Amino acid sequence: CLHLNVYTSQTCRESNASCAVLFLIHGGLGIFESTMKFPDETLVRNFVSQDIVIVSTAYRLGMFGAIALGDENAVTANLAMHDILAAVKFTRSEIAVFGGDMERITAMGHSAGGRYALMIAFSPGISKPGEKRLINGVVTMSSPVGLETQEETVMRSHEAASELGCEGTAYEIIRCLRGFDTDTIVEAVFNMPGRDFGGKKGPLSLTMAGELFPIENERELRESRDPIRLMTGTTVFEIPGFSGKDRVNRLLGVSNTDECYNKYLYDTFGSTEQPSPALIAYRQNGTFKPAHFEGSHEFIMSTHIYAKYQAEIGGEVYLYEYDYPVHGQHADDAYFVLGFHEFEKDENEEWLSRVYPKYFSQFIKGERPAEDWYPVKPHLMNYYSVNRNITDDVFPHMKFG
Repeated sequence: CLHLNVYTSQTCRESNASCAVLFLIHGGLGIFESTMKFPDETLVRNFVSQDIVIVSTAYRLGMFGAIALGDENAVTANLAMHDILAAVKFTRSEIAVFGGDMERITAMGHSAGGRYALMIAFSPGISKPGEKRLINGVVTMSSPVGLETQEETVMRSHEAASELGCEGTAYEIIRCLRGFDTDTIVEAVFNMPGRDFGGKKGPLSLTMAGELFPIENERELRESRDPIRLMTGTTVFEIPGFSGKDRVNRLLGVSNTDECYNKYLYDTFGSTEQPSPALIAYRQNGTFKPAHFEGSHEFIMSTHIYAKYQAEIGGEVYLYEYDYPVHGQHADDAYFVLGFHEFEKDENEEWLSRVYPKYFSQFIKGERPAEDWYPVKPHLMNYYSVNRNITDDVFPHMKFG
């Protein structure tokens, strides 16, 4: 069910509503996970003890949160985003009771949660250019952006409904679906033939449709916005696998998607007769992992594009890469900050687990994440390399992209 969790402290409750607020959104591809994935003790240690009030929110998952049938009167597109928006508005209305300042709210999420956090700031249906935003900062950790086209989501929504025999008009489909319980609908969607998490048959997602995203090109999201404080980054390896063929193209806002994707494949892999230098190197010494390449690009490109554009229009942007290679894939670094994806730490990771979360709490409180971490300069694309090697005396430091 839809709910909020609020974490506060006696200090904040006695602060005359002056504490910074972390509005936390869970990830999970929009189809699984919940607010319960974040261990209480981790949130208290990393944030509440630093005089930050936390609000974590649930939202509708899977088909329940992303169905779009092409008729806004029958069912509103992007229901999950509407849930999150309602939670943000509730937070602004009530957070003073818990000691939080409604003008110091930072939305934060990992993976899909980061995408939702970013969209609170950039959705033209939530706040129009020139209007005061509902939040004053965003933190994204390893977050792909990529909104689906309305045509694609409508097609996949109809396919999912058809698995239960629900067809016809949007109203007829909704009436039919109401005759099934939650488990039956979830199982039907997961059993759809050809379902592929990385491609066209992946989970339903945010859609360029409805009152929240009345756009045709994702460039409209970032190129018509005012500056906002942003902390954003990825891990060094991110995630293996291939993206849907037009997902990166949609992010870039190109229209000739097939041509661009085919060129991307040729530049990356070459041809049977003439393989690319990168592919030759991989075959010789394993230095290039093609299946890892495109999936990681989806995360890295979206992160850098939003960081660069916000910096160009005067936004205060802090870009990072979690570079410790032992556990450097998607969600590994979240263990230190948010408490999930647990693993046994080595001595370098013990150090990182104490230092890394402080960067986030500092940003949420309106400060620079670290003394030697400087905002992005677009011509440099400087970023903070989060790494530690006790043997080689490596510490986190600035790099240039």
